[in-house]
Amino acid sequence: MNIIKSEDKLLPTQKYFSYLFEEPSKYLFAINNLLNIYNHQYGYSKFKLHSPSNVTIEEMSTPPVQLSLMCFLIHITRSKKILEIGTFIGNTTMHLSDAAGEGSIVTTIEYGKDFFEIAKNNFIQNNYLKKIRPLHGDAGIILKNLEGEKFDLIFVDGSKENYLDFSLKSEKLLSENGLIIVDDAFFHGDALNISPSTSKGIGCKKLLEHYAERHDMCVSVLPIFNGILLVAKK
Repeated sequence: MNIIKSEDKLLPTQKYFSYLFEEPSKYLFAINNLLNIYNHQYGYSKFKLHSPSNVTIEEMSTPPVQLSLMCFLIHITRSKKILEIGTFIGNTTMHLSDAAGEGSIVTTIEYGKDFFEIAKNNFIQNNYLKKIRPLHGDAGIILKNLEGEKFDLIFVDGSKENYLDFSLKSEKLLSENGLIIVDDAFFHGDALNISPSTSKGIGCKKLLEHYAERHDMCVSVLPIFNGILLVAKK
C-alpha cells in the first residue's frame, strides 16, 4: 500500500495528480495548452512594447499565469491604488492598471534608467500615462517619501538584496485590507539553501525567515513560479 504524504501533492506534475493522464511525457504540454486558453489575455501581445536588446520580455516580465492570479486578486480585493516596485518595461504595470479599472492609479518604481525610459515610452504610446505614475530612483528612498499614502495592493519585484527592507516599508503604506505580493521569493532555489550562494538569495532568505516569525500578519507562501510571498494585515 502506497502511503501518500503532503509532499507528494505539491505539484500538478507529480504522480498523485497526474496518474490518470494517458501520455505522461506530454502532461506539461497539455497543462500549458490549457493555461493558454485561460490566460491568453495576459500575454505579451496586448500592448505595443519596446524592449531592451539585451534581455527578452519573457525572461524578465511576469508570466501570464502569474499575471492572471494577480489581476484576479485585484478584482476580489477591489484594489484601486496599486504600488509596483520594479517596472522593467511596463507590461505588468499596464495589466495591473486594466485589472484595477476606472478611477485607479498604479504607481511604479524603477531604478534602472534605461528600463525606466523604455517603460515610460510604452505607457505613452499605449495611452496609459494618465493612469500610471512612473517614478525613477532607489525604491528604498522613494518608499520612505511615499509615507502618508496608502495602497490597496503592493507588488514587490525589485532588488532582491533589499526585499526585506522594501517589504517592511511597504507595510507602512498598506491600506487596512491591503495585500503585499512579493515575487521571486525562492530566487531559483538559492533562498532555500542553508547558506545561499548569491546576494539576491541571501536577501530572499532574510525575507522568508522574517515573515515566518511574523504572527501579527497574515502570511502565505505559494510554491509556484519562483516562489510568491503574500502578506496582509490580520
